[in-house]
Amino acid sequence: MAQFEVRRYEAAAGGSSVAGRVLKYARCSQPLLTGSPSAADRDEGGATVMKHAHHMLTRTYGARGAIAKVADAGRSFREIVADDLWDMRRIGEQQYGDPSYFNQGI
Repeated sequence: MAQFEVRRYEAAAGGSSVAGRVLKYARCSQPLLTGSPSAADRDEGGATVMKHAHHMLTRTYGARGAIAKVADAGRSFREIVADDLWDMRRIGEQQYGDPSYFNQGI
């Protein structure tokens, strides 16, 4: 696993829940859109590798994911993914002074 690697979440998820990992696969918003608890739906979407510390800053990490789900209800997939991409740009700007920091993974 390397930072900025992009793949299907299902293929990536094997190491994502290991405690203490520095790099983590961050899932795109598909499961939030469908509201499906199904593992098949969760695993089908895309994912990108980012440092766990960066993942913790995203709009969908942890409890913020539930808030995003409510806020995103009724919005198009395109609008939600655009917000996810702008979120990565915001984190790049805040952490490195470079909004294009994650471009390789986008």
